Amino acid sequence: MAEHFNGTENGDTFDAVYDYQVVSTTSTSYLVNLTETEGPAVVHYTDDVLKNGTALWVYFDGMNYTGPDAFVMYFASMAPYTIGNTFGASGIFGQLVNSSQVHETGSSILTLGPTQVNVTDYEANFLPLSQTTCNGSLYFTRFSLQVGNVTGESLPLLTGLNLAGTITSSGVTESLDISLHITSVTKTS
Repeated sequence: MAEHFNGTENGDTFDAVYDYQVVSTTSTSYLVNLTETEGPAVVHYTDDVLKNGTALWVYFDGMNYTGPDAFVMYFASMAPYTIGNTFGASGIFGQLVNSSQVHETGSSILTLGPTQVNVTDYEANFLPLSQTTCNGSLYFTRFSLQVGNVTGESLPLLTGLNLAGTITSSGVTESLDISLHITSVTKTS
């Protein structure tokens, strides 16, 4: 699958295409090739990852990374999916919906490149939005997101995110100011 992202994060703009190809699957792992294109720069990764998200190894720039280095390289190569998992249905968004702090504002069908996506928009019921998590807390002064379903696919796809605030996890607080929109999705076989 290829995804085209653009937006801003903490004041820096970005415009990138991530193309993921699952090379092989076993009962416990995935082997994934990734090509990331941002402007003239093109970067290639190969990730061997357990289905629970543990990176076994990552091949990047002529080197094979394992252990903690593989985790860092995997996180970098899978940034769009990491963002999607963090803010998607099983992450922060799921926690907020279950706590009734966000509400649906509408739904529509978007054409993102060659792919039609059924999307639902969500906003905070009130701001600032504050939520305790199992490892810390969330505090947002701006919060809206959009989640889509690609026809024929079962996993939800984060198609838009607009937030500012802080996330505290295990005693570490990180400031966020993110505006992210997927502009194109291409299904591959």
